[in-house]
Amino acid sequence: MTPRRLSLPALAVLFVGACMTLGHDFWLEPSSHRVAPGDRVDVAIMIGHHDDLDSFPRRPGHAKSFRLVGPSGHHEIAGEDGDDPAGSLTAPEDGAYWIVYHGNPSFIELDAKKFEEYLKHEGLGHIIEERARLGESDEPGLEAYSRCAKAAIRVGASSTPAHAEFLRTPVGLPLELIPLDDPFTLRAGDDLAVRLLHRGEPLADAMIEAMHRRDDQQTPRTAWVLTNERGEAMIRFDHPGRWVLANTHMVRKTVSSATDAESAGGSAAEPTSEADRADWESHWATLAIEIAPR
Repeated sequence: MTPRRLSLPALAVLFVGACMTLGHDFWLEPSSHRVAPGDRVDVAIMIGHHDDLDSFPRRPGHAKSFRLVGPSGHHEIAGEDGDDPAGSLTAPEDGAYWIVYHGNPSFIELDAKKFEEYLKHEGLGHIIEERARLGESDEPGLEAYSRCAKAAIRVGASSTPAHAEFLRTPVGLPLELIPLDDPFTLRAGDDLAVRLLHRGEPLADAMIEAMHRRDDQQTPRTAWVLTNERGEAMIRFDHPGRWVLANTHMVRKTVSSATDAESAGGSAAEPTSEADRADWESHWATLAIEIAPR
């Protein structure tokens, strides 16, 4: 399949040699992205960055939804509290599938300097400007955040047009990265068009980070690209292996509602009194895929 091409501004990608990430990076890592029907797939929840990376055990109350999503529907991923890897599943029939994690809101407070550093790193300069407009630049950052993680797996040896169509269909997370082609057809050096949606609407001028997950101890490579007016961007995968795409989107916090209980499968949870203190609401989206060698 020929990768989609976007307009030139969406192709502006900056590669650097070091992984400059904050500790909140959070993604799903299946034991394999390519499996056969009946295979066991363990799903680890990873958190941190290359120099300080760890798995995150399954914890009660942290997830609204932790599911396998396929053409036939949603299926809960099995596991017990404290499990690490956090879940496991038996690969179903041939097809493309999403492993989906939607977290309940958590609260974090950062002093003004650290909060501004975090906002700069995540490409959230408009929040810095809004805090200045509100006279809050010297105030701590009070944030309620929710994690929206997806990992693609393919069951069976081949990809089909139906797989690509399924993978570019949103699963209903509040913030979601969507591949516009089947990533399992790509090889190192190929481009993949992705779309970023916030509550179902394209998110323009948003920064997407792409981190190459090295299995050795070498420093991973990281790329950044901005979405265009259609919420789309092109990522070039210059190395084979596991890649994680990420975006953080933040808005001024409003009264909590049930709208986060999306079709990714969960029900809204009552907000904690701690999360109610937040001035800002954010979602952290990640997409984990694997690129084949050339």
